[in-house]
Amino acid sequence: MVECMNKVLSRVTFDPEICHDKPAIRQLRYPAMLFFLASIMIAQDASGNTNEVTAPAIGSSDPTSRLLLIPSVTRGYAPLTVTFTVNASALPGTVRSVAWDWGGNGTTDLTSRNVSKQTHAYDAGTYRPVVTVTTSKGTFSSGGGNKADMLEFMAGKMVTIVADMPPQITWSQNVAGPVAVKANADGSVYVLRDNPPAFLRYSSNGAVLASFDLTTIQASPVSANGFDVDSKGNVYVARPR
Repeated sequence: MVECMNKVLSRVTFDPEICHDKPAIRQLRYPAMLFFLASIMIAQDASGNTNEVTAPAIGSSDPTSRLLLIPSVTRGYAPLTVTFTVNASALPGTVRSVAWDWGGNGTTDLTSRNVSKQTHAYDAGTYRPVVTVTTSKGTFSSGGGNKADMLEFMAGKMVTIVADMPPQITWSQNVAGPVAVKANADGSVYVLRDNPPAFLRYSSNGAVLASFDLTTIQASPVSANGFDVDSKGNVYVARPR
């Protein structure tokens, strides 16, 4: 049963050219159902007795299972600076060279002679970096890359870095004494200000659409708890007695 499960897992791919960044079974091109994957499975013998069977650690006999790539951060706004630490102490032999593939696309971006920390800045996007260590006993790579399969994912060997697009400032406006801000679905913004009390409405590009003086109905200070805008754009301002 374990062997059968491993065969299924080996066909699940993260290759964006095949599945657009969603796990899919190779050659079938439809998303893989991940919820059925488990390291603990129930086996049933010929007599109908059931017992729990723990799947063996994937790659446990492979030295690469002991090559760890540890990022300082895995997600943030671009440009995202990540410092990588490599734990290769369990690899056989003496380290001779280290190759870094920042994007996981199979291209070596940097080489070094030791496993010292390295830092890389990522533009917006999703990346699966890979480090390859060559020792006197052979060459070993960490899990990951765009060609990684579900076996590596289940073994916890795959590192994913996500650099999000930073928020963009489309316009700005100085408002004296702002108390509360509400955003509408069409991009317009409602601002309640104090001193003097007023209600302002701005378009999605910052143009003033409306301005109402509230001094006749609302004395300072204005409370943010007494301001609301409904889905139709109606504005509600609470007035104390």
